Amino acid sequence: MNRSLLVACLAVVCGVIAPHQALAQTPGGKPAAAPEPPKRDPKSLDYEKAVKDLKRIDGAWTLYIRKKEILLELPESKLGQMFTLQATFNTGVAEDNTQAGFPVNNVDLYSFEKGDDTVYLVQPTLSHRWSATDPYRQMAERSFPKALLNTFRVEQTDPERKVLLVNVSSIFNGDTVRLPQILSMVLGGPYMLDRDRSSIGSAKGFPDNTVVRMNYHFSNPQGGMPGLGDNPLAALFGSTSLLEDRRSAPVAVTYNVTWRKESNYVPRLADPRVGYFTTDYWTLDKFFDDEQTRRVINRWNLKKKDPFAAISEPVKPIVWTLDPAIPKKWRPAVRDAVLRWNAAFEKIGFKNAVQVQEVDNDPDYDHADQRYNTIRWTMSENAGYAIALFRTDPITGEIISAGVNFDATMLSFTTREHREAVFPILNGGESRAMEVLTHAHPENDTAGTITDYLWEGNSRDMKLANLMRASKKAGWSPAACMTPREMVNQARFGYATLQAMTGGRISPDEYARQFITDVISHEVGHCMGLRHNYVASNYLTTAQLGDESITSVEGNSSSVMDYVPVNTSAILRGKGNFYSNSIGVYDKWAIEYGYSEFPRAGSTLGEVYPLSQIAAKSGLPGHAFLTDDDINSWDAYTNVWDNSKDPINYSLANITAARKLLNFAIESLPRTGESYTRRTDMILMAVSRIFRESRYLGKMVGGLSQTRNFKGDQGERRTLAPVPSSIQRQAAQQVIKNLLKDDVAARIPTEALQRMTNGTQENTWDAPVRRVLSTQMFITYSTMMGLDKLDRIGENEFKMRGEKDMYTLDEHFATVLGAVFSEVGTGQNISPNRRDLQRFAVNGLIAQAGSSSEDVKMLASDSLRRLSARFGNALAKPGKVNGMTLVHLRDTKEMIDRYLERKVSVPR
Repeated sequence: MNRSLLVACLAVVCGVIAPHQALAQTPGGKPAAAPEPPKRDPKSLDYEKAVKDLKRIDGAWTLYIRKKEILLELPESKLGQMFTLQATFNTGVAEDNTQAGFPVNNVDLYSFEKGDDTVYLVQPTLSHRWSATDPYRQMAERSFPKALLNTFRVEQTDPERKVLLVNVSSIFNGDTVRLPQILSMVLGGPYMLDRDRSSIGSAKGFPDNTVVRMNYHFSNPQGGMPGLGDNPLAALFGSTSLLEDRRSAPVAVTYNVTWRKESNYVPRLADPRVGYFTTDYWTLDKFFDDEQTRRVINRWNLKKKDPFAAISEPVKPIVWTLDPAIPKKWRPAVRDAVLRWNAAFEKIGFKNAVQVQEVDNDPDYDHADQRYNTIRWTMSENAGYAIALFRTDPITGEIISAGVNFDATMLSFTTREHREAVFPILNGGESRAMEVLTHAHPENDTAGTITDYLWEGNSRDMKLANLMRASKKAGWSPAACMTPREMVNQARFGYATLQAMTGGRISPDEYARQFITDVISHEVGHCMGLRHNYVASNYLTTAQLGDESITSVEGNSSSVMDYVPVNTSAILRGKGNFYSNSIGVYDKWAIEYGYSEFPRAGSTLGEVYPLSQIAAKSGLPGHAFLTDDDINSWDAYTNVWDNSKDPINYSLANITAARKLLNFAIESLPRTGESYTRRTDMILMAVSRIFRESRYLGKMVGGLSQTRNFKGDQGERRTLAPVPSSIQRQAAQQVIKNLLKDDVAARIPTEALQRMTNGTQENTWDAPVRRVLSTQMFITYSTMMGLDKLDRIGENEFKMRGEKDMYTLDEHFATVLGAVFSEVGTGQNISPNRRDLQRFAVNGLIAQAGSSSEDVKMLASDSLRRLSARFGNALAKPGKVNGMTLVHLRDTKEMIDRYLERKVSVPR
């Protein structure tokens, strides 16, 4: 027998004999009884019985599904540990703020705390913070309590495994994230949860998060009653419902939950010279400082694999997922928009920091799952928007997930323009213009800037802004940015003008590709943490914007974070970069501030000095930053939809382009067999674009230029400098020449005026062109002569005292009024629109003669006396003016004289 066979035999013998040898013998020779297993805890047995037949979901949270209830297996070790909850609309109900992909909340932070037979949902105090060793800690704890938001029943306990079975169904019923309030606000409430027709759509577990999709049905029995119109709440906030019937609001919401883990992320302090979104909180650490708020920027936790290498791949790159709903035709444009941000990260040593993936064949993909940074396309009837949606850690400000929505309606460049362009003007435009003439208009959250108020009134974008503000006050911050429909209007104007000038040489696909890439890169920039930069468009001159060799390198502005219009300089050449084809110099500098690594710094405070050296470059060309907080009626250079370093020349280029479009529409449209609808739309589009330039030219007069420079910054400029007098004069003359004379009306022949059409089946539009033109002239006049404008001209006089050839208030009155009343006394006939403007101006002067501003009161009264004499002279020598001109001269003089000869009675 060989050796191996002997070993095998011994093993068999031992295996058979050994168990018998192991049996203990009692003194009587009987084997002893086996020891009884330890007695199970009855509560643990009850626990196992309770979950035995339930569907179990393993993941970051262990869940059990019991019909429509959700049970959480909560380890006792997790009591008191923070977890995050984020909810996202999986399907939508309205065009604004509640479409698929929109966040229902930001990232809410909670913990579970044990009661007797309950578990509490606790929200920590994050807006006010202090350290455990701070001597003022006790006072702070008494003053700033945490919140108890829910109570859950503990259904079972397992003492053996130290876990609780907690019924957490109410976390997912919508109340925790204020879903009923949101739907009521957007749709017009009240909307109530219909529990019978709501269900758990799905539940999936992953190592880092658990994803639950709830299919809700909310009902409003009185919603949208025929004949009663929309609910006034919906009308106030300006949202358009996507519901088939307002009584029924089915909506799916995806919840992501995960235990918060400590990481190596180092919060970074904000600097006002560089534009990042921030997480702000009051802290006792700064109790004796001038400002007690600490602001840390929102950014990704991007770290090099080798922090000391000049160039290194990141430990965890920023990966963007292209939603399968994006048409394959447009995916290259979307991919390019994302990857162009790598240029900024490469400059600070990151290789492949930003990446793109497609998930067409991923069975676990859910566009609302926080594991995916999703770029998704949505669809609405006429919303036309793009939006950045990122979530941050509420303690550190770290960006933990992000998304971008792009509404495919933005590609409808041929959609009718005249409703949006004209209706806000006709709807109260004259009364708003008179109000601005006589009142110092408050620039507040409701009205926006004076310019917005004058031109937009109660337009949809204004109401949408109100909705965003109301949502924020309610604790719901849905987005970093929503690119408004003006972007679509800009695209329509640009493409229509291109068609007029080139006869269709530029394909709609090429134009759309540039447009898509520009819009997506803007929204991705927000998801890097960057705020708007509305001064970035002042980077290149009007001539440089028409030079493709320059814009191909620099982009069309210093940052894609501005709202930059279609490049009119390129449009007028019929070729070039109609939209920016790269990120700008500011974007690269801002990324340098936010993402440069300082491996030896070791802490937030350790980074302060090297970061200050980066921020000190704020005065260099292209580095200026001014954002939403800086939009106002007096900064001539901080605007949306403006462009170029020489904005007056750019406005004149826009007027030239609009006139070319107007001429094309009149001379070349329609073609045989076509309706006059497209021609009408183009005429009204061109007219509105011409008058639109008063928004920018007018801001130069009495305007200021602001910066955020610190003392000693490279290229430091004055923080509030009046616009030079020569530029104010030039701007005033261009407004007069192009917008207050009758040039626009004269360009539209009688034939075109008599062939306008609405193009709808319900043709109730009578083409009130005179009213449209006159109202826009009223608004332009108020832009130049509003009480705020006049006060600022006077203020600039004071700030510029001693300057030679200073632009003064009396010069401004003489310039504008001289142009408005230029025909009076010349023997010329006065056209209908000019008569309208002159009567409006006289009424405005009469109102301003009672102004609270003494300078304005004196100048208005003096102007009325001069006009009375001028109208008197015109009536004395009327020449061959027509009957309407003569009546106008007589009536206007009588109106002025009635005011000048008024008797003021003083009560005894």
